[in-house]
Amino acid sequence: MKKVLFLIVSIVILGLVFTGCGGITNITAPGTTTTGGMTYLTKGGPTIDNAEEFPLYAGQDNLVGQVLVWDDGTQLCVKYQLSEEALAEGWLLYETHLAVGHVVGDISQTKKNNPIPGQFPYGDDDLGGVEFYQECISFGDLDVDCNELLVIAAHAVIEKCVTVQDTLVPELTWARSSESGVAVYPGYGAQWTQEQGFAILTPDAFVWDGGTAGQYFTGYSSRNDISWASWICTQNQSGKSLTGTDLRRFNATFEIPAGYNVTGATLGSVNSGYENVIPMNDNIYIFMNQELIFWGGTISIAQLDPTRTEFLSITRRDTEPQDKTVFPETDGWHMAGTFPVVPSGLFVEGANNLDVFAEELWTGGGMHELGLTLQVEQTTCESETAWAGTGEGTIQFEGKNWATYFEYTTIECPPCMETDGELTITGTGWKSVGAWCPCAYKYDLDAMEIVALKGSVDLSEAAVANTGDWSKYYAMFSMTDSYNHTVQVTFNNDWLGTWYEIPPSPWDRIRMENNMGLAQPQQYYTTVGGVLGYDMAGTWVGEVNGATVYPSDENYFFQLIADPSAQTFTLQVYGMGSSAPDNPPADWPKQNMFDEPKWLEIGTINVGSDFDFTEISICAKLWASTQAGPSETSTITWEGMEIGAPDTW
Repeated sequence: MKKVLFLIVSIVILGLVFTGCGGITNITAPGTTTTGGMTYLTKGGPTIDNAEEFPLYAGQDNLVGQVLVWDDGTQLCVKYQLSEEALAEGWLLYETHLAVGHVVGDISQTKKNNPIPGQFPYGDDDLGGVEFYQECISFGDLDVDCNELLVIAAHAVIEKCVTVQDTLVPELTWARSSESGVAVYPGYGAQWTQEQGFAILTPDAFVWDGGTAGQYFTGYSSRNDISWASWICTQNQSGKSLTGTDLRRFNATFEIPAGYNVTGATLGSVNSGYENVIPMNDNIYIFMNQELIFWGGTISIAQLDPTRTEFLSITRRDTEPQDKTVFPETDGWHMAGTFPVVPSGLFVEGANNLDVFAEELWTGGGMHELGLTLQVEQTTCESETAWAGTGEGTIQFEGKNWATYFEYTTIECPPCMETDGELTITGTGWKSVGAWCPCAYKYDLDAMEIVALKGSVDLSEAAVANTGDWSKYYAMFSMTDSYNHTVQVTFNNDWLGTWYEIPPSPWDRIRMENNMGLAQPQQYYTTVGGVLGYDMAGTWVGEVNGATVYPSDENYFFQLIADPSAQTFTLQVYGMGSSAPDNPPADWPKQNMFDEPKWLEIGTINVGSDFDFTEISICAKLWASTQAGPSETSTITWEGMEIGAPDTW
């Protein structure tokens, strides 16, 4: 993986003419900030788009996904991602365990050097089934730095669950309320509360009515096809009660095995061919685990007391016509026994209770044997442990258990270039001092497209030239490739002879130089003060009647712009002083006259294909001579020095 430290937004400015520009306009690109009127590029760093990928294997040889690792120099990010194929098979992440160390021993804690994933400091062991998991950890928490080799163990538990539809007929254990304890209530149509109904005892006794004497046939009945008589009817031998009703409770207990989820249910007659209907006398009320599910019968809603919302608010089912041949134990009325709804949690794993309340209001009846059929889903799950490794080159921990780890190197360290700094030389003789040059960081300018080495330089404390017509200092800011080819900006102060009416003077000059023998731009930046007797075209107009040359404040902003695609370097300088006209007379110094800071484009060097833009070192150097004595000091300072997108104005 190629790691790119900075996100560069290219601004093409080569070839623009800056001489004579009016105002200053900042163009701020995404990923940049503007400070003090200048635009600086902010640090970006790698993202998941250029993360390193490590395969995630389940059961040692089943490739189920990848573990992606990346960092931005401040935090390490790890993402577990299951593959499309694994997801299609139903695999999901349920646990992740992550450990990061400098050496394997930082992860392996057991005597046999075999790690315990459950003790890894990072991850989540309660994911509940997800397609991916991501975690970012700060470098500070990990005690790691840039350009550092790490050992990472990434463990996961994946699970695949399959759900199948099935039918379950649980074995019901029935009981009924005693005949001698029939609950009698005034009126009819649920003129009783749930609390009253569940208070009816359900002893161990014979349950189902069969139409035979001794099977709960008591009291008066003028009909021979019923098994019980309404208690109220025994008090009124006309056979009908208009003022009261009695209630019988039929209770069943049953078990639902673990792993089953009930999605539907039907209560109905057994061995009658009508397993999906419930036979009845007048009204039937169905409760599951003491929750009323539905009810129905011969009593219409209009006959009920509208204040009895306890039952009226629950689904009521209409009664089907009588069929006493099929259901001889009852009056022959019946209704659909399919549950209208099965809310979540209605049925539970383990013990369940089913209650059927039969409400009788006319003569007598009985109860036909009932059975319960459940529609269920059964889910079975398969679990696998998974480790991230490097495929055939997977590094395995020592010990008997299969466990792997991999190595990852964090992002290359940011440049050791100081944005603000200085170089100083004191004493006699020529001496040199450098900055940044020992820095191991290499810039890949190809990845950064058009980019500039830029910053503000203050030369006001540098040694001035002497009358011997040579400089007492050279300050150089250079870009050097892997072949030691160098392009640099050189600042120096030279003693120049008489120039028209201006006497010999020390002038600042800023040049672009190279060590490859390539032609160097003749144009340079010069500074001096005075008034000429010539106009801008070089025509004599009289002493002190010509152009004014303004002195420099010895503070400059420069940018050395590299364009890898064009294989060029271009130098631009912004400062107070004199700069060149577009077409100066041949015998004129390369300068123009301004009384405000201006841009000067010094020129361009084409370095060709032999220059390696992929490995660039940055160096600052001061080479100075202090001829006046051991106490003389030459100093250059800079601010905001950086590699970034070129500025435009």
